[in-house]
Amino acid sequence: MRTKEAIKGSIFEIIPTIIIAIIGFIKTKIFITYLGSDMNGYFQFINQFISYLFLAEAGFATAITYKLYKPVAEKDVKKTSQLFYGGLKIFRKIALIISAGILILTVLFVAFLKENYTLKLIIIISFILISASNVISYFFYSKMYQAMFASRQEGYKASLITNITKIISEIIIIIVTIFKSSLLLIAIIMFLSKVIEEIVFKYICNNKFKLENTKKEDYDTSAYKMTKDLIASQIGYLAFNNIDILIIMFTKSLGAVSVSIYSTYNYIQKFVFSLIAKVSVIVMNLLGNIFVKDDKDRRKQIFNEYLTFDLIIATICGICFFIGARAFVNIWIGEEEYLLSIITISAFSYNLFLSICMEPLTGLISAKGLFKDSKYYTIISSFVNLTLSIIFSLILGITGILLATALSYMLDIFFRSILVKRKVFSEEKKYKVYSKFIIATIIFSSMILLCIKLEQIFFSLCTSYFKFALYIILAFILTTIITIIIYRIIFKTTKDLIIRFERLVKEI
Repeated sequence: MRTKEAIKGSIFEIIPTIIIAIIGFIKTKIFITYLGSDMNGYFQFINQFISYLFLAEAGFATAITYKLYKPVAEKDVKKTSQLFYGGLKIFRKIALIISAGILILTVLFVAFLKENYTLKLIIIISFILISASNVISYFFYSKMYQAMFASRQEGYKASLITNITKIISEIIIIIVTIFKSSLLLIAIIMFLSKVIEEIVFKYICNNKFKLENTKKEDYDTSAYKMTKDLIASQIGYLAFNNIDILIIMFTKSLGAVSVSIYSTYNYIQKFVFSLIAKVSVIVMNLLGNIFVKDDKDRRKQIFNEYLTFDLIIATICGICFFIGARAFVNIWIGEEEYLLSIITISAFSYNLFLSICMEPLTGLISAKGLFKDSKYYTIISSFVNLTLSIIFSLILGITGILLATALSYMLDIFFRSILVKRKVFSEEKKYKVYSKFIIATIIFSSMILLCIKLEQIFFSLCTSYFKFALYIILAFILTTIITIIIYRIIFKTTKDLIIRFERLVKEI
């Protein structure tokens, strides 16, 4: 039953993600064409800057989901209700903190943004509206409804609501951009779409979840105690995923156009990662139920198979990105300044590979609730990333920032592997979690070197979307076959994974 729910969840998560991504590719091209690279750079910058406001959440959504696993599994309506209303209370306090942050950052924008008065006013108002569209869910109900869905292994249902709203919103934004070319109108549409999303969540979920009326004094806010440990994890997430654009924007030799170029490749990378992450979130929720019940007999086997599967996917995705990214951008954007060097593309590929590699460790740490233990490791990795990114950006530009992020990923994977070994698999004396990552990285590096000439041939052959689709499918099939053969030879768990997959196909 769990497996079927996971498959259903994957389908409902992945299909809308692909649709949104396709719309996003169109939107990016439209933005660059009608708004220009500078304004597209500012739009990307605003979105990344806003993410720092949500440091105030400090991973509370993860904590409340973890707290809900047990009462939901045991169908304890009273405890679930106490956590639900306690979570609402905390989310609203967080929303007030974020709102204060929006006001402070608005003042900083007024003081430091170096543009003419009209453009500065447009950017500031857009910043406020886009920020408000993100904070709405904290004031109302959707954040807690999403946690409820996730704790029931039904996170895809919440995503379906969000994704449908997102698809409609993105289509409207594209149309408005073509006819009006206004960043301000785009921000207004983003805000209104979030208001509609909240209304839809409230309407659908009102009768979906069985909750009891709970007195204020009985609200359970214990999940908030976990967030002081999750602050470090949130900082780490922000550092790995958002610091790059900020450094690029404020590096003298780079700026808004470089942000636009970086964001173009980063969008492709995030699209691939989001597809993998959708499946990983579902697996994490399944792991949450297993580890709450402390099923020691199954957890190592399940984790090993999940880890092997993830490393195979990371290798395939990283190699395909390396082979196809420049060719796709050449067809998609069609401007020479957007074509990066082989070294820069390699760095992008390593970041994609390593970010996917981290998913099993991140999921297991969250499922086991090891937030307190992981916070110091994350702080160190984040500091290394920030420091190296600043230094390397002055020497190598965008390539240097990407290399710094890749090195920080490697460090974080090493730390997380130690934590998982020490806290989850301590009884397995010979079990070395990090050794698999080392071997996988060597495999990936070897394949990158062998594919350099192939990338150049691929780039010259792909002169249309049809040719790109044809050749990337062939490259994907070939990469998948070679990767599985290599992993089958090196890792014993690959055979177990293949057997499990065959059984799964038969059940379907």
